[in-house]
Amino acid sequence: MNSNNVGFYKKNILLAVYQKLKNIMGEKRFYPEVQWIDKSISNDIGKNPVLSNKKILIALMNLLVVIIRRIINKLFWVEQWYLLFSMGDITPVFNGKYVQMIPPRDRFWADPHIIHKDHRYYVFVEEYFYHSRKGCISVIEIDETGKYNPPKSVLERPYHLSYPYTFSYGNKYYMVPETSENKTIDLYECVKFPTEWRFLMHLMENVSAVDTTIFYYNDLWWLFTAMPDKFEALPKVKLFLFYSERLFTNEWKAHSKNPIIPDFFIFFIILLANNIAVKE
Repeated sequence: MNSNNVGFYKKNILLAVYQKLKNIMGEKRFYPEVQWIDKSISNDIGKNPVLSNKKILIALMNLLVVIIRRIINKLFWVEQWYLLFSMGDITPVFNGKYVQMIPPRDRFWADPHIIHKDHRYYVFVEEYFYHSRKGCISVIEIDETGKYNPPKSVLERPYHLSYPYTFSYGNKYYMVPETSENKTIDLYECVKFPTEWRFLMHLMENVSAVDTTIFYYNDLWWLFTAMPDKFEALPKVKLFLFYSERLFTNEWKAHSKNPIIPDFFIFFIILLANNIAVKE
């Protein structure tokens, strides 16, 4: 692309409006809907550097349709995640024997991670509030009869938190919540179970990483995390793997085959991460 074409893009008002709308509405929020629009524009740029106003106008109209559809959905329908649990035998089929845990209408609960301690189940969840557009980490206690208490907030930051991955090591509990908005992978230590957690260290900094899962296998710590590849951006991610001889370190070595799984399988692999045997 020559300098004249670059100047054309900078001066094209329709294209500027299109990009501005995406930025205002939040590209990450609208990614599933706008990615095909962006792809159509990219294909046209590849064929013809001088992108016609007609093509940009069509893309802009498509984006406006996406925005209007989202506004209508927000006015008349609320997307709300909730939890299901069973105190009996777990079967792979939802057969109506699960207890529903429905949050208030101003929030949703997601990403449950469970610790069983002293005959009680402690379910750590992302508690997302619609008004603030931000999540914190909360815990729900369930006794062995299935009775549960309302969630208690245990970890909140100025930025969004989710996916509270918890594990035990050396008679202590640790948590690695998703902190992608802060561009870090953080490790927290529990100082008073289950409600008090203190920041211990950054395992990684200046990274865009989501849904990090850590476990110990074959004398090594393995860190699975979902990251964008090369010039891509969140939420389009692939599964990356790192390892270290120590847990409390920020020097994690990248697996030689990174990214080890394409994005199509990412969510399935994260769920199974604790059962994967990894060899370099």
